[in-house]
Amino acid sequence: KRTRIYTIMKLTNYLKDKISIIIITIISIILITLLDIAFKVPEGLIIVTIVLLLLTLIIALLISYFQKRTFYNTLITNTKNLDKKYLVLETIPKPTTYEEELIYNIMCDINKSMIENVSSYINSTKDFKDYIEMWIHEVKIPISSLVLMSHNHKELNNTYINEVKKLNDYVDQVLYYVRSNYA
Repeated sequence: KRTRIYTIMKLTNYLKDKISIIIITIISIILITLLDIAFKVPEGLIIVTIVLLLLTLIIALLISYFQKRTFYNTLITNTKNLDKKYLVLETIPKPTTYEEELIYNIMCDINKSMIENVSSYINSTKDFKDYIEMWIHEVKIPISSLVLMSHNHKELNNTYINEVKKLNDYVDQVLYYVRSNYA
């Protein structure tokens, strides 16, 4: 069994995941700056454009980070605090973004699959119990007949009678075991 270590969502890890977007945006800013220089845009306007584009990138990344952090940290915290982790879906708020909705729906499908799997196991266990109980009752009929026959024929050896009683006791043990473990 693997132990999972849940960590709170960190900005540095989030930015590492977004490095391609950051690089593309910086390349775009450089290209825009080169175009501004080529068209002889005033230097002050070029600086304002660069600052505005960088601020837009930073603000967009921060807004996205805080939205995702709230969802994921709630999910992580709730999962950590639950003994029965499969109930985590009941503890998280309704998804507000498309990505959260995708994850939520996937978790719902996983949960549904787990419930179906457990139900299938319970049904097969119940079927097995029913079969064993039926079989035991069928076996007890000939055993009871042997016990009755042994009472009617006193000349039978005690060893024979004791063995029939042992057989009956063993069958009873199986019946009690099945009933106690699969109740």
